[in-house]
Amino acid sequence: MTRRETVEVGQAVTPAFQTLSGRGQRVLIVESDLYDTVGGGQSAYRKLIEQRPDNTYFYFLRRESADAPRPANAIGIRYEQFYVGNTNLLPAEVKHFYQSYLNAWHFASSVQRSLGDTAFDVVDTPDYDTVGLFIRGALEAQGIRVGVHALALHGTISSALADIWPHGSISSRRQAELRASEHLQFRSADVRYALSEAYAEEWRGRSGIESRLIDPLHITGGLAPVMAPRNGRRPDVAFIGRRERRKGPDLFADIVWCLDPASFNKAMVIGSESTGGSGIGSQPTLDMMKRLRQIDLDYEQHRTPADLTQLFLGRSVVVLPSRYDQFNLVALEALRLGCPAFVSGRAGVAQWLGKHHPALSELVIDIDCSRSAAARIRAGLDDYDGLRERIVASLGRAPSKVDTADLAAMYEPFGPRDQSAIQSAAEIRHRFDSFNKPRRPNENGVVYRTKRAVGRNLSPDAKASLRKVKAQLRTVKGALREARHWRPSLRPVYKVLSNNLVKHRGLEQSSVAQIRSAAAVDATRAQLLTLPERSQKEVTHKLERVSAELGHIRVARVQVFRDMARLERKRDNDVIAATYCLRAMRWMGGDKFGDLDFVTGALRSAGYLREAEAAEAMFAPGDDVFERSRALLDEQYRRNLSKPDLPLAILDDLRPADGAPRVSVIVSLYNAETKLRTLLDNIAAQSYAREGRVEVVLVDSNSPTREYDVFKAYAAQSALPIVFARSAARETIQAAWNRGIKLARAPYLTFLGADEGMHPDCLAELAKALDANPQVDWAMADSIVTEVDKAGVFDHDVMVYDRTGFNPALIRLETCYLSWVAGLYRKSIHDRFGYYDENFRAAGDTEFKGRLLTHIKTLHVPKRLGVFNNYPEERTTQNPRAEIEDLRAWYLHRTEAGVAYSYDAHPVAEAVDLFRQSLSYRKSFCGHYSTDFDLASATAAYLQRRGETPDFARAAQHASGRLLSAVEGVDALDLQLRRRIRQWGTLRTLLDAKGWQGEDRAALGLAQTPHYDIFNDNRHEQHWWSWST
Repeated sequence: MTRRETVEVGQAVTPAFQTLSGRGQRVLIVESDLYDTVGGGQSAYRKLIEQRPDNTYFYFLRRESADAPRPANAIGIRYEQFYVGNTNLLPAEVKHFYQSYLNAWHFASSVQRSLGDTAFDVVDTPDYDTVGLFIRGALEAQGIRVGVHALALHGTISSALADIWPHGSISSRRQAELRASEHLQFRSADVRYALSEAYAEEWRGRSGIESRLIDPLHITGGLAPVMAPRNGRRPDVAFIGRRERRKGPDLFADIVWCLDPASFNKAMVIGSESTGGSGIGSQPTLDMMKRLRQIDLDYEQHRTPADLTQLFLGRSVVVLPSRYDQFNLVALEALRLGCPAFVSGRAGVAQWLGKHHPALSELVIDIDCSRSAAARIRAGLDDYDGLRERIVASLGRAPSKVDTADLAAMYEPFGPRDQSAIQSAAEIRHRFDSFNKPRRPNENGVVYRTKRAVGRNLSPDAKASLRKVKAQLRTVKGALREARHWRPSLRPVYKVLSNNLVKHRGLEQSSVAQIRSAAAVDATRAQLLTLPERSQKEVTHKLERVSAELGHIRVARVQVFRDMARLERKRDNDVIAATYCLRAMRWMGGDKFGDLDFVTGALRSAGYLREAEAAEAMFAPGDDVFERSRALLDEQYRRNLSKPDLPLAILDDLRPADGAPRVSVIVSLYNAETKLRTLLDNIAAQSYAREGRVEVVLVDSNSPTREYDVFKAYAAQSALPIVFARSAARETIQAAWNRGIKLARAPYLTFLGADEGMHPDCLAELAKALDANPQVDWAMADSIVTEVDKAGVFDHDVMVYDRTGFNPALIRLETCYLSWVAGLYRKSIHDRFGYYDENFRAAGDTEFKGRLLTHIKTLHVPKRLGVFNNYPEERTTQNPRAEIEDLRAWYLHRTEAGVAYSYDAHPVAEAVDLFRQSLSYRKSFCGHYSTDFDLASATAAYLQRRGETPDFARAAQHASGRLLSAVEGVDALDLQLRRRIRQWGTLRTLLDAKGWQGEDRAALGLAQTPHYDIFNDNRHEQHWWSWST
């Protein structure tokens, strides 16, 4: 006995106490606050302590109170940091081990201070902390004897940090260091045990070492499934667990979006926030998803185990769509009470279900962007009592009690010891002991005593705030260290001036930035004038340097791009040069520099014959521009009125002969083998498809990959009606669509790419809108753009196509207001008005809308029903094809002749409305207001030509004329002027435009004041970037 006293088992040990003689094994758990923290590892340890009352367990107290309720065989040791790290000359190759080494000393010293010279039969460390590498040596250095070092396989920190909010991971170097430490710790432990067979197998695959398996029911309790009250109440849907990104709370939000709101009571995310290594938690991502998907989602930080039990016993459904999970005990805690728990196939519990309860395979879901998981959960909600009965019946056939033999043997040696790993860990520890051993601070010093007193008395929140301040100071320190030069800056002055222009004159910050750009463009000009061009390499470098400036400099673009065209011609890139010259023509309203002959020659040489004709019609000199342009538009219409039936290399039609679908989903395939099954699952999950109202038409444009094999395999196990067609040669997507139209049997058509998808109710909602409005030809909902990983699993939201305020004029201002994803139209429009132009390879969809819009009626369905799944494709060479094709697909329709083509058969009031909207409208993918002064000018000229509204036409020409002159002046800004004169001129133009807003509202009868922001005009939001890099 030492001077320390004996403490009653179950109380916290303080420096005045010593442990009593233990019963069974004495186990030191190197983890903190077991009875104050919610987490998988802590929960598992708590249950183990309860299951083995014959053992005495020691653990550490950080935040947990000394008198917190705990079992009689659990003893808390106050954790204190006694040492200061000694990092002088720390070798780089082992530096990443040092923090774990230092932490081991803190743990060991805390034990020594509380218990004195003692011994443990087992030291149990979790694998999410690599302190286990050094804990034996640190304890023995403090005179504490250790029997077995056991490693609990709960889940490594590297796996958690590989997927952190908002989307990404820690640095690859840090990840590699963590994995090296974790791997060495695993190999050097005396025994390893796991609750998850899948996770143990994962480690065996990495190391060749077996681990003991512990029945997870020891942690959750035995099976006791019961039915929920049959009270007719709709179930709650809940995600439960720490909000780590890998656990999928964002995937849960996406699933909730795909559920029928009438089928459940409320959706909840229950669990504490997790920030990982980024300092950012799930909240911003989930809030954005709620807003874009227009869903309700309740958040709860914590529920007690008793509360969760009541949730599981009630009418609830648990959804756990993990991207990766070693096991997921929450699923088992729910299932053991009969509560339906849908789990990702990527979680260890899915393997456990497959092995022990294969009848419950319907609870294992895929989490890819097919969103088939939502269809499975929808079915479960619709038949909640039936699903729960199946769960109760399946689990009821299993033993209700758990065999405890595995617990009795869990700490016994298992398999051979990895002596090389033990030796490696010892060498690193000895190296630190010799050269970097921690030192104790002067405990009698004022600084040490003050820090210790403050640390003991500060609240956890205050400590967290101090850690944040410390991190911020490190960031500032790093920035100052990296700064090489410092000079007085005028940025505060610029900021005051900018804020005044925004606040008092109504300018946008982005426009104010261009006032500075009017001076900064000198640097761009200097690069164009002075950088050498003696070799292809130097020309390429010059183009790269200039291209880098284009993102933030939007003035003097005509001169910049024309000089870039000259450089591209030196590289023999005549098509890109022609593209830049065409921009200058569009921006200046004609061929001001005599570039047309070069442009048309370059286009014809590259095979753009019809685009060359369009350029000549629009920009060649003469008084017949209108007539030339209109003739092209009329000819395009006539040429596409019919299409011949062409032979196919393969036609495999598995649709029933007596089928009567309402919707044909036409899919063009090229290099789509890896994505096709996901798309077919998405289509099959449509509520309309489950009613037998959907057929699929797959058109393979001679793809080099094995789409046909995927089709045959899918058709063999699915009742979805599908026809597969393959052309003998590669064709354009418009040719594939025309083939699909010919094969389609349904009255309604929709078109999808392999990387696109739909909300489960998309086709049903759109078909209902067309059924209810027989005069409407095309129904259009809203769509969400997402990023997905290589496996097609949701990564994050990018933006939304929000078509609120939809009307036909907006489609002419921004083509995305009418589209194919979340769109459905009548097949009969092809019989009436023609097919897709197969000569296009990039802009055929845009041309089709421009050609048909004057003939059809459209309707907006205000729901988010479409999804773009942007896969991480390999980067391809940039090509200006879409911009060149847009010359006749888009820009030709925006000329005076194009407006006439669209409105000659319509009341003049519709053209007037187009003009008004061109002065202030919102693009479907933007939150700000834009303008389209080019289209406004063309529409004003058309109104003048039509002659039915002469007063309005004159006012419109006056307004659009000065606005167009203003934007042309900015684009053609004279770089030979002094920089301050250029800045003043740009400011004057911006302020003049703001002043015209009120005048034009009154003169043109606008319902609201327009937004004249020069740099939010369409010419600055479309086709402004560089193709040279």
